Amino acid sequence: MITSLSRILVIVLFIGVTACQTTNPGDIVGKQPAQTPPPAAQQTQTQNTQAQKEAEQPLLFQEYCTPERLAETVVVFDFSGNGSAFVSKHSGFGDTKDEISHKNILWRYDQSRGGFVKTGLELEGNLSSKLSWNGDIWAYTYYDPKSSTVVTNRKIKLLSTVDGTQREIEVPRVRSINVPGGDFSRDGRYFAVFLHDLTSRGIVAVFDVATTEKIGEVSLTVRPEIAQIVDVFLDPLGRYLAVSKEDIGEWLDNPEREVSSRVSVFSLPGLTRLRVHEQPGKFSGFSPDGNYLLFAPLRTAAPVNVIHVTSGKRLSVPENLQHPVYSGGMDRLVKLWNSGFDEYLMHDDKIILLQTKRFREGSDLRQAVYVESANTWFGGFDFGRGGSSELYSMKSAPDEVVQAAKAVAEGEGLIVVGFKSNGIGKIKEGIAASPLYSRLRTFPFFDELAEKGLSKAELADLLLFHHQKLMEVEKSQGSLGVRFKDLPGARLVEAITNADGPAASAGLRVGDVVEAVDGINFADRQEYLRILNSKPAGSSFEFRVNRNGQTQHLTVSTVTCFADRLVIDRAGRRLFEYGFLAFSSGYPDLALNAASRLRSLRTEYPVCLTDNSWEMLLKSALALEAMVMAYRGEVDRAYEYLLEQGGLVHQGNTFAALYILNYPDYWFPLYADPRRLSFLLDKKPDELARPSTNRIAPQPYPDLSGRLVEPVAAPPQLPSREVAPSEQVEETAQPRGRVLD
Repeated sequence: MITSLSRILVIVLFIGVTACQTTNPGDIVGKQPAQTPPPAAQQTQTQNTQAQKEAEQPLLFQEYCTPERLAETVVVFDFSGNGSAFVSKHSGFGDTKDEISHKNILWRYDQSRGGFVKTGLELEGNLSSKLSWNGDIWAYTYYDPKSSTVVTNRKIKLLSTVDGTQREIEVPRVRSINVPGGDFSRDGRYFAVFLHDLTSRGIVAVFDVATTEKIGEVSLTVRPEIAQIVDVFLDPLGRYLAVSKEDIGEWLDNPEREVSSRVSVFSLPGLTRLRVHEQPGKFSGFSPDGNYLLFAPLRTAAPVNVIHVTSGKRLSVPENLQHPVYSGGMDRLVKLWNSGFDEYLMHDDKIILLQTKRFREGSDLRQAVYVESANTWFGGFDFGRGGSSELYSMKSAPDEVVQAAKAVAEGEGLIVVGFKSNGIGKIKEGIAASPLYSRLRTFPFFDELAEKGLSKAELADLLLFHHQKLMEVEKSQGSLGVRFKDLPGARLVEAITNADGPAASAGLRVGDVVEAVDGINFADRQEYLRILNSKPAGSSFEFRVNRNGQTQHLTVSTVTCFADRLVIDRAGRRLFEYGFLAFSSGYPDLALNAASRLRSLRTEYPVCLTDNSWEMLLKSALALEAMVMAYRGEVDRAYEYLLEQGGLVHQGNTFAALYILNYPDYWFPLYADPRRLSFLLDKKPDELARPSTNRIAPQPYPDLSGRLVEPVAAPPQLPSREVAPSEQVEETAQPRGRVLD
């Protein structure tokens, strides 16, 4: 897992205090000590209600972390490798201001409640700890911050979180033990940890968890005059041990300096050194499949370095894959933003974007974990450091999205090496698999294909194909965002195809059996569809669902348009992009046809978007119409038309305005008077880029039905931008086209 800067600072503080660690002979296992009482003024009715609730039923983590409790605590975490459990540490004042109390609580993910529930296992004391991959073993040491005694015989305690039994690993003649920087193998067989002895020598020791015997060790030279961090990682498949040593003294003093890591890789169980890697960035462990090492630059806005364990091969990484990044499953990575997730797939030596999910501004997601049993990412755990008391989640991308991502990536690769038709076919395969795949969301994806060698006609073919597939989704039962399997008189939910669709929002789950709609039983799929089609778009339906033998009633809304902000919006964008590419290919009439089709969408699907969303989408039709006016010589009329219609922005912006600003060569007729255009875009004149051309290049292009046509007359050249805006452009005949057989 690629951790945050705060984790590094915590470890630095840990190194500073471990020299005075001492064991506590009285074990602190399985206790639930009384809560540290807050000041009397804070003992409100709310707290009493919370205490009663905590006593009556298991608490979700966010329910436990009330503002009153957080006012006196600092919360830090150690997650198990599969995300099923974590430890929170709570520190506060004891009976006097001179005493600091520490409490460590184990939490486990509860599938039925969809969150982490407080267990009965709590440990007192200032512990440094590590959980095994599945959370069944809790390794920890204890130290007394008031003690100044250097203890040379120390123990690591291995507590079973299942039955409470405990074992000890003795580590004689050491000054400190970096348990949080240690690691368990995925199968729980090995535990590796860094031990600092009484000299400048450090030891990475590997222990057999079952017998607590040491099976081998690696010696390190640790320079006491330089602040250093040593972390230990075992790859998920138990093949490699990676030992990272970082000199961070100068890095902490110099804000411009980037931390660098020296990582030695050893084989398991023999501990034979295989390779040494020195890379800029904080070493953050193995990739989910164990084949690569991850290095995260912390000072510079650079992507994560991904290096093959044994060959040293460096993968090409998307620019947006920057710190902080977390790993999960066997092939997934997630980039954590303050208000959302980007999920990536590692496939065939590629790292591919799978999906993006954004939450409201200010969500403050500071940590992320992948819960394997729920196939879900969770973020926002850092409540004790100013975050909101809320957890955010994103289902890992379903099979349809993974299939789309792989096909699109393969198609791009084929286009780059010259197999254009094959590459276009693979991209269409990806579009058909998941029209809502996030990489297809915006025009830059298609523009990059032009840079890779596709013509405008080939781009238009892809845009129209994508539009068609989006509209098929809109008109089909897939608009629920779910894939069904037909059963006699029922429908089984095989997959949730859109985590934001109405089925998922209503609570429908994989394995549910839909037995009736609005109280009406149906014999087969056709009758089921007739029931859904009996109501207008935007209606709500009640599904009677059998879930594990229990009957539930779920209300599913907007059945025929889960397009809200998705299908119709993206289908409209594809028409818009088709339109301005049509104009730049010599077909202004096709651009107007695209604008007309855009306007017809609102008539056909009035409730699929809000009025504001429709207004933003229809600005694109307005832009196409005004551009053609200006091209045909009606420059003044084009600007007046835009002004009459409220300009080109709505509630801050529209994607039409962004396209005009970012792709001026496609929109050069509207740049005849930058002063008026900048006003209509709500920009300053110097914020507008100058188009590099004032011509269109006639070339073959498909009409909206997909028939390829070819211009037979060249279009006129427009006046240059130096011509006064008031001058009229002489109207000329438009180029005609013929259908290509």
